[in-house]
Amino acid sequence: MTFYEQCLGGYVPQGITLPVMYGGKPVGLLLDGGHGLEQYTPGKRSPDGTLIEGRWNREMVARLLPDLRAIGFDARCLVPEDEDIKLADRVARANAIMAREPDKAWFYLSVHINAASGPGWEPRASGFCAYASTNASEVSRNFARAMVAAAHRFGLKGNRSVPKEGYWTAGFYVIRCTKMPAILTESLFMTNPKECEFLKSEKGKETLSAVHVEALCDFFRVPYAHVDG
Repeated sequence: MTFYEQCLGGYVPQGITLPVMYGGKPVGLLLDGGHGLEQYTPGKRSPDGTLIEGRWNREMVARLLPDLRAIGFDARCLVPEDEDIKLADRVARANAIMAREPDKAWFYLSVHINAASGPGWEPRASGFCAYASTNASEVSRNFARAMVAAAHRFGLKGNRSVPKEGYWTAGFYVIRCTKMPAILTESLFMTNPKECEFLKSEKGKETLSAVHVEALCDFFRVPYAHVDG
């Protein structure tokens, strides 16, 4: 059993009865938990080693999926493996699903935690970020903007200067090469001591899950909902 499957806790996705619609099509949402577990991805952890990004990302996808499917999104985990699947393979998977199921409006969400560039703790960098690609469509840009706005409503603005557009841009491969609207979220900084502890806490995980779900509901104009269990 993979770590992602453990995090699901026996949850089995059921069919979508009342789909969220976009452009006259049901919405398909591909959730990509970035990186792999610690044995597959060196680094990508807090300075004290207590927070492993690949694990946190997979747990967050496992938290998001039941809520999103209950709301009506055809949400799917793109990378259930423990391994760090290559970026090109992640993109190929997403594009293949889109080609195989053209009856849906597909969107891509890559889930990550941020980190400062130095070797140790860096409390001066904080806050939630969402990125659209430098070649992004207006749909992707609005998608990222909705995610940042939701994070700010939860008090997660941090001390970073938010671009006037309301989101960040970067050439990350997974959002640059997918053939669907795509964004990448950076849920606070694991190199910030306070944010690291928050990210590890149940309250932090619930909050970041709520940020993602509420942003998606806002973007697609459907009621927000949370499903216990």
